[in-house]
Amino acid sequence: MNDPSFYPFPEFETDRLLLREVEIGDAKRLFEIFNDKNAMEYYGMLPHEDIAETNKLINIIKENHQTGKAIRWTLVNKETGKCIGTCGFHRFDEQRKRAEVGYECHPAEWRKGYMSEALRTILAHGFQSLKLHRIEGIVDGDNTPSKQLLLKLGFTYEGCMRERFYFRERYFDEHYYGLLSPEGEYK
Repeated sequence: MNDPSFYPFPEFETDRLLLREVEIGDAKRLFEIFNDKNAMEYYGMLPHEDIAETNKLINIIKENHQTGKAIRWTLVNKETGKCIGTCGFHRFDEQRKRAEVGYECHPAEWRKGYMSEALRTILAHGFQSLKLHRIEGIVDGDNTPSKQLLLKLGFTYEGCMRERFYFRERYFDEHYYGLLSPEGEYK
């Protein structure tokens, strides 16, 4: 993505969150997420065994932003100053003006509305500043909370690709959701 809205890194503030660039200093808190088997259940990768894996992931996130492949924000709780997760866009298709959204949150912060708050902000940025026409969410068929979140944000369920993802010695269904720029509150 060579959009000027990508650089310098855009930061946002919501009622309860600061959304900023992922930093190496986030590694300890992000390791708590990526090491947690419940948080990683539908993520498509095994839980991190040590913080070195998390540091490597942070470096990949930073490199992907620098090369225009992806952009990912750290979610910081303004009240506590703690990193509670990340969210962002990847799999950009500049020609078709689309990207995929991804996110994860510390289990202690689940069901508090933080991810909804953060995603509303970046979805608006995706449509208004990055000029995306379509944002997609691809979710494990068993991940009911994530599917509910996307629907709450205005995404439309577009279908299931059966046994499309192989992980942990079995196949998983992938459910596809889409949100178009003229839809919802993000215009």
